Amino acid sequence: MFTKLLKYEFKSVGKWYFAMNIAVLAVSVLFGLTAAKKFANPESDAVYFTVSGTNGLFIAFLFLALGILISVTWIATLFIIINRFSKNIFGREGYLTLTLPVSAHQLILSKLLMSFIWIVFNSFVLVIGVFLIILPITGPKEILSNLILIVQQITLSEWLLYLLWLILAILSSTLMIYLAIAIGQLFLDKRKLMGFLAYFLIFIIVELINQSFIETISASSSAFLTYYIVCYLIQIIIYYWGICYILQKKINIQ
Repeated sequence: MFTKLLKYEFKSVGKWYFAMNIAVLAVSVLFGLTAAKKFANPESDAVYFTVSGTNGLFIAFLFLALGILISVTWIATLFIIINRFSKNIFGREGYLTLTLPVSAHQLILSKLLMSFIWIVFNSFVLVIGVFLIILPITGPKEILSNLILIVQQITLSEWLLYLLWLILAILSSTLMIYLAIAIGQLFLDKRKLMGFLAYFLIFIIVELINQSFIETISASSSAFLTYYIVCYLIQIIIYYWGICYILQKKINIQ
C-alpha cells in the first residue's frame, strides 16, 4: 500500500511542473551559448556584461528569464509540499485519505519521501542548468580540472558529513512545515494563518536554541556539521512524533 501512496503522490504533480524545469534547462543552454559568443568576441573583452547592443540586451533578457524561471520552480516545489500535505490530509480529500488501510506513519513517510524527491529533483535541475551555462563559456577541460581540484581538497569523511547534513536538513525543514500545518488545523478558524504563525514560532525557538549552543562549538567545519547533524536528528524525531500525535489523536478535517 505504501508504494501505491507514492505512485498517487507522483501522479498528483501536473505536467506543468516538469515543463517549467525543462524550460530552466532550455534557457540555460541558450544563455550559455549566447554568452559564449559574446565572450569569444575580442572587441567585448572589457564589456562582458554590458547591455549595450542587441546581443547584450538579449543576454540580459535571458538572465532575467532564467532567474524568474528558477524562482518559480522553487516556489512551485514549496507549493506542492504544502498543498499535498494540507489538502490531502486536512482538507476535503482527508475524508477519503483517512479511510485508506494505511497508518499515520505511512501517510507521513510517503509525503515526506516525495517532498524529498521533488527538492532533490529541483536542485539537480539547478545544478545541471549552471553546468549548461558554464560549459560553452569555459569548456569541458577547465570544468573537469576545477571539479577534480575541489574533490581533492575535501576528504571522504567530510563529503559524507556534507551529504548527511544536506539530507537531514531537507527532511527537518519539510517536517517543520508539516508540523506547522498540523498545528494550524487544530484551530477552527484561520487555519492557514495559525499554521503560518506556528511555523515562525517553531523557527524562532529552534534558532534561539542553536544560537545558545553554537558559541561552544569549535571553529572547524566538521564540528559544525556534526553539531547540526545531531540537531537535525533531534528536530526530525520531535517534528515527526508531533505530527503523528496530531494525526492519531487530534485530527480535525475541515
